[in-house]
Parts: sequence; C-alpha cells; structure tokens
Amino acid sequence: MFRMIFIDESQRDLLRIVWKESVDDSIKTYKMNRVVYGTTCASYLAQRVLKQLVMDDGHNYPLAASSVSSDMYMDDLLTGAADIYSAKQLKEQLIALFRGGGMQLHKWSSNCKELLANSEVSDGDVSLTIPDETKALGLLWRPQKDSLAFSVSANVDTCESCKITKRSVLSTTARIFDPLGLISPVVTKAKLVMQELWRLKLDWNDSLPIQLESQWKRFVTFLSTINTLNIPRYILLNYALKIELHGFPDASEKAYGAAIYVRCLSNSGEISTNLLCSKSRIASLKSITIPRLELCVAVLLAKLAQKTITSMKISFHSTVLWTDSTIVLAWIQKDPSVLKPFVRNRVGAIQNLTEVSAWQHVPSKENPVDIISRGIDPKKIQDCNLWWFAPSFLQDHSVVSPCVCSDINDNELYQREFKKTPTDPVCLVVQGQEVLPIINNCSSFTRLQRVIGWCVRFVRNAKNSLQPSKGNLTSPNYLNH
Repeated sequence: MFRMIFIDESQRDLLRIVWKESVDDSIKTYKMNRVVYGTTCASYLAQRVLKQLVMDDGHNYPLAASSVSSDMYMDDLLTGAADIYSAKQLKEQLIALFRGGGMQLHKWSSNCKELLANSEVSDGDVSLTIPDETKALGLLWRPQKDSLAFSVSANVDTCESCKITKRSVLSTTARIFDPLGLISPVVTKAKLVMQELWRLKLDWNDSLPIQLESQWKRFVTFLSTINTLNIPRYILLNYALKIELHGFPDASEKAYGAAIYVRCLSNSGEISTNLLCSKSRIASLKSITIPRLELCVAVLLAKLAQKTITSMKISFHSTVLWTDSTIVLAWIQKDPSVLKPFVRNRVGAIQNLTEVSAWQHVPSKENPVDIISRGIDPKKIQDCNLWWFAPSFLQDHSVVSPCVCSDINDNELYQREFKKTPTDPVCLVVQGQEVLPIINNCSSFTRLQRVIGWCVRFVRNAKNSLQPSKGNLTSPNYLNH
C-alpha cells in the first residue's frame, strides 16, 4: 500500500537516503519517489490517501466507500455484510475502488467459502478454503466457528529453581493482548500482582516474596487455559426486533472496571445477552473511599457507553446503566452545583454523557463486573456465565430493576460530599402600638438621641473590638458615633 503512494515532486528532496554498493564505492544519494514505510509521516499519508480515494470515487462505489471510511485500520480492512449477496457486492466494489487507486487487496479471509471462491484476485492472494484461524488486529479469528480466541504464551518456567522477578512478571502481563476487554478479570489479576511489586519497591531483577511467587506461579500455570476460549464474534440475533445496550460498573479498593452487554429480542421472542467489551483500571495506592471509586468507574462506564454507541453501526432501542452503589445513584440525580469539586466534576461528566433516567440499581451479587474488581484465575473465566451473559434477569421479556434503593440521606459518606450551605440572614420586623419604655424615661428628644447613640456605639465596639470608638459623643448626629 505504501509503495503505491507517490510523493509530490516538491517534497522529494526532503526524503533522501544514502547508499553504496560496496565498501570501495563512493556514497550516492537517492531521492525517494514513494512513501517509505516506517517514517513518521507514512501512517498519516496512507490514511489521507484512502480518504481522498473515497472522496474522488466513493460515489461510484457507495458500499465500499462506507466500509473504507469506518472499517479500515491502516492497511487492514475488517468488514462484513448481513447476507452473502450483499457481501459479494461489497467485495466487488472494494476491489474496483482500490484498483482505481492502483492498489490490490490481498490476504482475503472469510467465514463463507462461497465468498472466497468468487474472487477477482489472483489465487496467490486468497485461500479457497476457510482457514482454522487467522489474525485480526491482534486477536485470533476462527472463521469456521466465527469466533474470537486468544493465543497467550506465558513463556515462564514454574520450576522450583527458576527465579521469578518483577521484569518477568511484567513481560508475561504484557503478552496478554485484549483490546476489547473480553478477559479483563484475568488481566486485572496479573496487574494486581504487578501493583503489589511496585508497592514493595522491588527492583526489576529482585525475586518475588514467597507468597507473591506462589500466587504468580499458580496464575501462570493456568494462563494457557484462556487459549481454549471460543468467544462468538457475532452477538446479535437474526431478525432482531429490539437491541438494547446494558452497562455495569463496579469498584473495590484494588481495582475497578466497566462492561457493556448487548441484549437482543427477536421476532420469535428469543432473547440473548452477550458481552461486547469492557474496560478495567487498577485503583490508586492513595487511599480513597469506595463511593468515590464507584463514582470514578461510573464515569468510565459513561464514556465507554458513549464510545460504543457512536462507533457501532447499530441503532440501540434503549440504554440502561446499572450500578450497585446507592450513593452514586443518588449523586447522579443531584444538581452538581450542590456537591464538592471531586464529586461535582464527575457527576457533571456523567450527566453530560448519559441520561440520568438511564441509571438503575442492581444488587451486588448480580453485578458481573464484580469479577473485574476482584480479578479471577484464568481457569475459572470460561465457566463464569455471569461474566459472559450478564445477570439472569436480563433474560426476562420485561426488564425491571431487581431491587429498590434504600434511603441513604443519613449515610455519612453520602452527606460529606455536599457543600455546606451558609445560613441566610433573617430580619424580623415587629409592628406594634406599644411605646418603648426608653422613650418615656427620656425628658427630651436630644437626651433620647444621646442614649441611643451610646447604645449604637456599644454594639459597634462589640463587633469591632480592635478599633473601638472612644471619647464623648460631641456630634449632633449621635447615631454616627
């Protein structure tokens, strides 16, 4: 792809290489006429050329133009169609569109053998049989089963004489590539060990403490079991009548995360709920209350839900976000202006990204993301139906919140995040016909003024004891003293 993009003649002097055939030859300088893979600008130029190709010829190939605009990642195209006829049309348009730009698509792969056989490209660029598995942006795709899988090799010997260090722990953790967060609970388990090593301030080549070493060996021993997972790529139902998005967050003192599930209801009444994606974070070593952590993960869920809705070509009938924190649920329903900065900023972000009415309460025991907040051993995740298919109440035709929130107005953690409201000053005026005794005790109006003046001075001095008024009342306007 990169070699099919010419550099503008005015820019070729900026892209030079030096070369010589042998040690004795003089150095020659060459100007590059085409984009060089690996340069800083190469990625941008490749994407910009594809965008221009769609702008120039996209009107002739509408299916291909839409696919290239949204399903292209660098020089890889991951796309599809609802039926074979549409897929064939899409394939033909893609070939024609890229041919117009002097490019040829190759390394075709599909879960439909008929689509592979009907190919306009050379036999060397396409396999006429469906492979057992192929790479798809870092994940394994098994076309025959149309499922996603993982290929993780711990590459760590668990023998007694082997030394396990912080470096080897990080190396193994980094091998787990999970862009969709399908095995976030397993990744969290590894990250928690890594965080503990940082807390202990171990150097890269220091051996792990005995307890952590035993825990890590047990984790690594069963890490390869995730390679047996077969996760359905297509999670919708045919002829879906209604498609809903359901999100769950959860937090603990160690970690927090959020997951998105897609719930489908077909014309026949069949209901399916499947995990779509998730995000996980390790909690900071700095002490923070659980309600605040729950609020942070609520923000994470709001962002993840918004990203999912805008990036997928699906019109969701409704969006429901479930939290097991009654405190967070109550904060979200408040005006952010009455809350302290930490909570106010996050509640404001949640309200900007989601509808307040979308948030519902779910019991902790039915929250699938509780597994992320604790982590799970690799051998257990395959049989964890709560993680893969969400709570059982989502299988009901009418989804109702399984519990009612209790009153939390007396909860100290809830109340402490509200700003203190100053008491409003009140002026009370009493109108009556009675004459004050002080008036009857003064023989003249001048004497009454002097008495009131002394009273006023006393009150002012009591309020401002650092600079009190002194001396006799000499001014005729006694109330100014």
